[in-house]
Parts: sequence; structure tokens; C-alpha cells
Amino acid sequence: MEHPDGLLNGVRLASQRFAKAEYDLVRNSTMQYRTAKSTQIQLWLIVAFVLLALSGCSSMTSTPRVVVEANQRWALLPIDNLSDTAQADAQAHTMIETQLRARGVGSVDTYSPVRQVSLRHLLDTGKRLQQARDWARQSGYRYGLTGTIHEWQYKAGADREPAVGLSLKLVDLYTDNVVWQANAARTGWGYASLPSVADGVIRDLLDQVQLDATPR
Repeated sequence: MEHPDGLLNGVRLASQRFAKAEYDLVRNSTMQYRTAKSTQIQLWLIVAFVLLALSGCSSMTSTPRVVVEANQRWALLPIDNLSDTAQADAQAHTMIETQLRARGVGSVDTYSPVRQVSLRHLLDTGKRLQQARDWARQSGYRYGLTGTIHEWQYKAGADREPAVGLSLKLVDLYTDNVVWQANAARTGWGYASLPSVADGVIRDLLDQVQLDATPR
């Protein structure tokens, strides 16, 4: 029979080895956890940086999201261009029409006066918009989209960041009620283009309008 002291030493040695193995396991698990956590934080920082780079600095204010019918006729009414960029309203009209069609609106037309109008008439934005709404209503359009361009330019300076500020208003021409309106502004990074920033602003605005394509 083995001596009791030998058994005791064996138990002690086994306990020490077990404790060391448990310590190594905990240590390795802690290191793996810290490594995984560090990797996760790095990934989140990369995602945040990418999102920041894509969006630049932006803001938006909107009335509650509204549901409207995509299969109705839409009229793009005059957009008041208060920016220093000529034809910014025409560019906005083109982008808005493209995005509406991409979202499922099949019938979109832009108001264009048939007869020549005077400069005084063109400068009277209120009268011009009212005539456009009357035309759209009499022509059987259901929705009219109008708005105002507050900024549409490359900022002065070495970086020349593109900046766009735009408000949109959706009118139910059957009732003459404003069903939704919002304004948004965005400044891109120096390497971004003005059209891409403008397209992003318009996309953010129209995201607040849910289109129902259910046949009526």
C-alpha cells in the first residue's frame, strides 16, 4: 500500500495542475473576449465613418409620414428657386420625376405653360403656382408636388463642399389640401458632387411619402 504522504502529494500535484489548467482556460477566454470586443468596436467605428462620409452633415424636418396612391396621376408643379444657381429647379424636377417613377408612380408630368408668359408673371411665384394648380386640377391630376430650393451650390473655399437645401409640399388636388410637407438640407464632403448630394436630399424627403400601388 502506498504511503499516505505520497497520496497527499499526488492530490496536491493534481490540484495544482487543475488550478493551472483552469487559470489558463479563463485567461485564454478573457483574451479571446477582449480580442472579439476590440474587433467589434473597430468594425462599428468603420461603419460609422463610412456612414458619415456618405451622408456628410444633414438635417430634416417633416410632417407625419403619409400614404398616397401610386397609380394616380402626379403633376410636378413649379419649384421656387431661391438659390444662386440658375436652372436648379429644372434639375430638381428631373431628379424628383426619376425617383417617383422608380418608386412605382407611372404617370408623372411637369407643368409647362403653353403660352409665353411675361417676366413679371415669372417673378410672381404665388400666381404662377396657383395657375399651375388650376391646370393640374382641370387636367385630372390627383397629386401636385411643389417646393422651394433654398440652397443648391458648391460652397466657397478650398474644399468646395456641395450644399443643398430643399423643401417639398404634396397637395391633394381633389381637395386642395396639403397632405405632407418637409424640408431637408445636406452638406457633402469636398469630393462629393452637387447632383449626388441633391439626389440624396430628394430621396430622404420622398422616403417620408409611402406609395400604395394597390389597384383601385
